[in-house]
Amino acid sequence: MNEAYLNNYSAEETIQIQLESLRKKFRESQIHLQTIFDEAIIGIVLLNYETGISLCNPAFQEMLGYSENELKTMNFREFTHPDDLIKELEIYRKVTESKIDKYQLEKRYIRKDKSIIWGRLSLTITRNSLDKPEYVIGMVENITQRKLAEESLRESEEQFRNLFENSMDGICITKPDGTIISANPAICEMLGMTEGEICAVGRKGIVDFFDGRVSKLLVEREQTGKFKGEYYAIHKSGKRIPVEATSKFYWNSKGEKVASVISRDITDRIKTRQEIDRLDRLNLIGQMAAGIGHEIRNPLTIVRGYLQLLGSKPENEVQRPTFDLMISELDRANSIITEFLSLARTKQTDLIVQSLNDILHNLYPLIEADTYSQNKQICFNPGIIPNLELNKNEISQLVLNLARNGLEAMKERGRLTIATGLENEKVVLVIEDEGDGISSEEIEKIGTPFYTTKDNGTGLGLTTCFKIAEAHNAKIDVESSPKGTKFLIAFPIPSINP
Repeated sequence: MNEAYLNNYSAEETIQIQLESLRKKFRESQIHLQTIFDEAIIGIVLLNYETGISLCNPAFQEMLGYSENELKTMNFREFTHPDDLIKELEIYRKVTESKIDKYQLEKRYIRKDKSIIWGRLSLTITRNSLDKPEYVIGMVENITQRKLAEESLRESEEQFRNLFENSMDGICITKPDGTIISANPAICEMLGMTEGEICAVGRKGIVDFFDGRVSKLLVEREQTGKFKGEYYAIHKSGKRIPVEATSKFYWNSKGEKVASVISRDITDRIKTRQEIDRLDRLNLIGQMAAGIGHEIRNPLTIVRGYLQLLGSKPENEVQRPTFDLMISELDRANSIITEFLSLARTKQTDLIVQSLNDILHNLYPLIEADTYSQNKQICFNPGIIPNLELNKNEISQLVLNLARNGLEAMKERGRLTIATGLENEKVVLVIEDEGDGISSEEIEKIGTPFYTTKDNGTGLGLTTCFKIAEAHNAKIDVESSPKGTKFLIAFPIPSINP
């Protein structure tokens, strides 16, 4: 009996010791869980599915700006942003219908001070024996800063996209190996290609690598991370386009090293630069002409007079052809000096408002006679144009120079066309021939003093034409192909026109 009693007592004592150990572990677990609950940096909330919030930790209270007691009296609708409420109510319906037990969503919360924050909500639902929702354990991470950063990034990307799409300059995004990732509408228009075509051909398909400047600029970018310079791009037609470009390496959102290349067509800038150089040369020629023209002409006049006198004597009858040749060459030299002196004129041209068509009508019989004498044709198409501020003598010289150049460039039965019209608020005079055309290299040199392709040319005729155009604030453009050459002289229209 005593032995049985002792055995029972020993078993009960063992059970008590085990129970105490379990109670201790439970208390420790409670303390541990409470510590996690209280110290967690994310919000934790326990909700009774019927009565609402039962518990919420300090992080959740701080997140919304309410005390625990205040939150226990509130429904989640009161601190949920109206625009997110419908989505959450739909999830609530699915939970009630036992379709889901866990879910996550990003939603906006309304704080006590009415400010808005973003949270990522993770919920786990526990159910009773009837499979009805009983408790909800929720954890909320404040993702406001991340959302603000995402919004800032989205706005930056939107601004970049707007700049990229609407920039007047051509923009390409490339990889270091020359692969083109994207191209904006401006570069597509500049090169006459679609974005797909540009990306397909890559850098080597749109940049003239025969231009030595390209390799130097790429080396500079490799060493410094950027470059700025000029080179030739290639149009789809094969035409070379002078561009000014800047480029810089950067890291994109994917962590890839890429480069932006911003290009601007500088064709007009180069033309302006060349025009300034040409005018500088003209001014130099004018200064030279003013200094020496008269001094040369006077001795030539004396020499010509003595040659005529000697040639008229009977004893020099045999040498008369030689005297005539010498006089002819002196006359040619005198003609060059006359053109020289016309370039040297510095006084302002006297301009009178008058009809360009009337000047052309007066010149037509003279040009027509030259045309028919060479077995060629002429077409005169005067348009309806306003009067212009013109110097009749200078415009006559310009037209005759260009018309005679055109006639000389054509074979028999070729047609010379002279026309006038309106274009881009300018009066345009067109003189067009059907000759063999002028190369692009020769076009660039047109108007340069003493540059000529004729065996007996002086190289001053077109120079004089450009000088006359300048005096009238007009601009001369040249278009040429193997089928002929067209000179277009654009005159400004006076603000007051009778």
